[in-house]
Amino acid sequence: ALGACAFVFWPRLLVVCVHYLRITAGLSVSTIPPSAAVHLVVPVSFDSSNLWTLRLSAIEIDAYRAGAHGPMSRGVATEVAVSAGGVSSTSFVLTPVPSLGAERLLDDYLYFMGRCGHDLGSGTWHLDLQFTLKA
Repeated sequence: ALGACAFVFWPRLLVVCVHYLRITAGLSVSTIPPSAAVHLVVPVSFDSSNLWTLRLSAIEIDAYRAGAHGPMSRGVATEVAVSAGGVSSTSFVLTPVPSLGAERLLDDYLYFMGRCGHDLGSGTWHLDLQFTLKA
């Protein structure tokens, strides 16, 4: 009986994949006062080799732009289930952090203007994602 339990519950490979090429971003820019806010949708998949389903009470995700000390956007997914022996997927909807001060909003504005230009349709910018899992 102990051997059977060990076989079933032994941890196996779990691959978490952030689909960076499918991330969609919306950038809201205001010139008076200068500010920039980023809305993101981040698709993520979980490929599990385990023989049991893993249920996470919450996954928090923070998005940082290059050089920033705090997150510019934040999102939470609750009650995420990772299926046994298969692929599960979800998308995180990240919204701007409301508590950013005027100085940080100006820094974000200047960053995006410098990277993307005035039309905001061209250019690229660096994005770091930080995940926090809560079981």
